[in-house]
Amino acid sequence: MEQIRAGRLRPLPFALLVQLLLAPIAAHMLLRPTLETTLGPELPSIDETCEVFTQAFLRAAAT
Repeated sequence: MEQIRAGRLRPLPFALLVQLLLAPIAAHMLLRPTLETTLGPELPSIDETCEVFTQAFLRAAAT
């Protein structure tokens, strides 16, 4: 909420911002075991994955 008040994040309901951040990561982590068997070494590390989703969140939610 502090980031919203400071004008850094869009004034969306807090619950939606949390879902916007966590849902893609959660879906990836649930699917990761299946993705590992099909993509193997092409699959980015968990750290890289979190970084990509965090950057996507910031691009979507930043003002």
